[in-house]
Amino acid sequence: MSIAENEKIARLWFEVLWRQPDPGRLIEEIIHPDYQPVKSLFAKKGAQQFREEIKQGLVSFPDAKSEIIDMCALEDRVWVRYKFNGTHKGKFLGFPATGNTVEIEGVTILYIKDHRVIDIWSSLPLFDMLTILGLAPRIDMLKDYLRWSPK
Repeated sequence: MSIAENEKIARLWFEVLWRQPDPGRLIEEIIHPDYQPVKSLFAKKGAQQFREEIKQGLVSFPDAKSEIIDMCALEDRVWVRYKFNGTHKGKFLGFPATGNTVEIEGVTILYIKDHRVIDIWSSLPLFDMLTILGLAPRIDMLKDYLRWSPK
């Protein structure tokens, strides 16, 4: 696959797929039938797996938006650094909605096979996200929780 085609897939992934409750046929065009990330919460594959991810994501953050900050593509993968923002209006990781808005940066690698995404790897500052949402203690409060203090 060409680098330009992979960049196009990455833009569609972040700028189109994650913004619509049901992006229709575009999912089949972009998601490989064997797509099933190792860290998945769902026991499905391919387009059905990704539909569940989108559904859950948009329940938690219905106004979610991701902006690509930086991208580097090869013939079989694309690294994307992005900014995510959204309002926590539904259950997220078991936590009820807080109504708080979160803005974080993350990195995702999209692995491409046969012109479609077959796997992903993502890194998000989850502790920061939970702190912003008011669901985790501030980092400076952890020393009290852990009964630890620097010498």
